[in-house]
Amino acid sequence: MDIAVQRVPGKRAGSFIYVTEDNYIFHLYKERALRCRKHKHYACLARLTMSGERFLMKGHHTHANEENEIARIAVENEHPNAVIGFGPNLERAIQRARRRLQPAIPHSFDEAERTLTGSDMYRKTLDQSADFFHGRVSTDTGNALIFISLALLPLIRTTREIRSVGTFKTVPNLFYQLFTLHVLAYGKSFPVAYVLMSNKTADLYRMAIDRILQILQEVNPGDQFEVEVLISDFELAIMGTMQQAIPNARSRGCWFHYAQAIYRRACKEGLQRAYRSGGVIRNIVKKLIALALLPSNRAYEGFQTIRHRTENALLAENPQSRAGVARLFQYMGGYWFTNQGPERFCVSGDDHRTNNEVESFNRWFNARCGPHHQNFWSFIQHLQECNENTERDFIAIRAAQQIRRPQRLVNKRRDRNIKTLTELLTSGAIQIYEFLDVADEFFEPDQLDRTVDGLARPAPENDDLEGQAGIAAEEQAPVHRQPVRRRRLSAENVDEVPAIRRRGRPRRILIENLNEGNEPLRPPRGRPRQLRIPGGAFAELAAAELPAPRPRGRPRRIPVAAAAALGVVEPVIVAPAVVEPVIAAPPVVAADHHDPQPAHICDICTINPKNKIFIPCGHMVCHQCAEQLERVARNLCFYCRTAVAQIFNYFP
Repeated sequence: MDIAVQRVPGKRAGSFIYVTEDNYIFHLYKERALRCRKHKHYACLARLTMSGERFLMKGHHTHANEENEIARIAVENEHPNAVIGFGPNLERAIQRARRRLQPAIPHSFDEAERTLTGSDMYRKTLDQSADFFHGRVSTDTGNALIFISLALLPLIRTTREIRSVGTFKTVPNLFYQLFTLHVLAYGKSFPVAYVLMSNKTADLYRMAIDRILQILQEVNPGDQFEVEVLISDFELAIMGTMQQAIPNARSRGCWFHYAQAIYRRACKEGLQRAYRSGGVIRNIVKKLIALALLPSNRAYEGFQTIRHRTENALLAENPQSRAGVARLFQYMGGYWFTNQGPERFCVSGDDHRTNNEVESFNRWFNARCGPHHQNFWSFIQHLQECNENTERDFIAIRAAQQIRRPQRLVNKRRDRNIKTLTELLTSGAIQIYEFLDVADEFFEPDQLDRTVDGLARPAPENDDLEGQAGIAAEEQAPVHRQPVRRRRLSAENVDEVPAIRRRGRPRRILIENLNEGNEPLRPPRGRPRQLRIPGGAFAELAAAELPAPRPRGRPRRIPVAAAAALGVVEPVIVAPAVVEPVIAAPPVVAADHHDPQPAHICDICTINPKNKIFIPCGHMVCHQCAEQLERVARNLCFYCRTAVAQIFNYFP
């Protein structure tokens, strides 16, 4: 099909974009071939073939046209030298002008309800076509304001999945969280109700859900629900309330949050370093995560299989790791199998195993609101805009338009593999341990620490059950704490920081406190110095002795006590090498000044006492591990991967 195309100057000098008569933008990617500008984001298959002055259209667009973007580009091309000044002063002036148009900020729930009820601007939707605010519910300890999309509310009766989630990053000061209900329609998730809550109790959740169902009965009378699955993030109050409201549906949690809880518990038990080293502990943690892919009636069988199959391999681990794994098994049996139950964490047979799409909505909404808590009226306006966008997306998807990014190929491939693996297990072609051996590669929990906002509520806080597997533990009321940015290592895996006294430029380490911790000092600025051998190449330490490096300027010194009290301190030079031989286990050193105490044992080999200190990071190891560093010659600290300039002997 021939189509009229106009060539327009692009952003870069000498570049061009191609605008079609139906307001779509194309880019040239071959000599005579063009593709839609949104071919990646929306998987758009529309293409243009250029033949002289003619353009032949192939395929169809999967998104709306870009009329507004084309108009913006035209204005920029018409006024290329126009300068638009927008600084902090202008931004603040705009905020003041907007604030003058808003009512007074409410300081109580009664005032907020009264102002919302009397203002059509905030009580109705953004286009003023329907009511958006639907009243307030209260308990003895909390209050909640209900906002509902009447256009999407009837979907609750016909959807097969209802998802619920809360966020608290940008809510007004009167409230604790924004609780949202989402329904699944046309393969996508749409929010239908927004609840501003002052606290999180089962009674307040129950009253909010009852009000939403009451409005549903008024809009769409009937008693029929087709809901099969209720998905949340293992918060007992939400799961119990949703189960009571729709008893015929199955209430379960999110596989992503379950995996996060297992991995964080392993880190809490001191297994993070062993997990990253590989071996049996990594195998155990990943197979415990894969238990959720089993049918609920076979999950406990899989748990026992993991324990029996790894029993002999655990004998080769150190006592601390074995004790940590035992506590991890105890937590798994006491909390997940007794308190939650396999029916709540198993996702076998479900098309949607996680709540990630709803968590993505939270991230989008919080980013739209900004980095801070909003004032009450600005937050209501953001809710109105969110509701308008959602209703517009629903209309677009019913018109066969692409509204969101399609699923990635790697995720589609993983879904197919999980489905095939489940069918093989059901038919008896493979055993449970074979299933877990393959399924443990479908999820890598060590990447969870890089996520901040989306993992605000990964798991309930009352999962610290110490009972044996199979013994019911007393169910506690869920307690939620405000999320904070987590450090890379959990608190259990970080040693205490040695005392550091800073006076002027030099850094001084108190030798008497070195035995109390192994926390690295701040690395020096700039690139680390490297030792060079004449000839421009590095050589093996075994082949030739390296000359001592020529000092440059005044050397940095670490003051220590007198030699008579602390022993002799002598430097050892470390240089990089090309060959990396296999590192053998360090032998046990029999001769020593005294029997090493547990705090003095090297953390690398867990055998010999610490008698070497890395400079400048301040970490301590035994002399055998220090020799391994010299032999491998990577010149990096085992703990913090900081470049090691020198190694000093330390005699306690």
